[in-house]
Amino acid sequence: MFLDHLKRKKGDAMQKQRILMACMVMATSSTLWANSVAEIYKKRCANCHGDKADGISKLAPKQKDMKVSEMAGAGVVSGTTTNAYGTPLNNFTQEELLTKLKNLRKEDSELGAKHTVMRENLKTIEARDGKVSDEKMAKYIYMTFGEGSK
Repeated sequence: MFLDHLKRKKGDAMQKQRILMACMVMATSSTLWANSVAEIYKKRCANCHGDKADGISKLAPKQKDMKVSEMAGAGVVSGTTTNAYGTPLNNFTQEELLTKLKNLRKEDSELGAKHTVMRENLKTIEARDGKVSDEKMAKYIYMTFGEGSK
């Protein structure tokens, strides 16, 4: 009888450990997706849309020896285009951002040349960094730079 009692106690402790581990994994994965979305924005989107999603009105060509990490702060595009620009994203609602991101994925959408460029940029980003969740990116931009940050 005493051995049965000890086995039950040990089982309860193991169950509590499993629950604790599951909670830790969920908390870590939540932080990881937030960090990965933030990193993707910083590495791939800020070059055109600005470090604070406030847009860049006109981008200059990249200087010969300029590092990629210096480009966003200098308002520089990675290619040689001088008329490209990134619109501000910090003035949209989360729903509007989500709609815009989803529209970029529609191949048959006639959204103009800027959207065609952005659609290609999105393909390049996802080839480098993996699939970007439109919902998570819209939430990140809104909560970090938009009205949700206030």
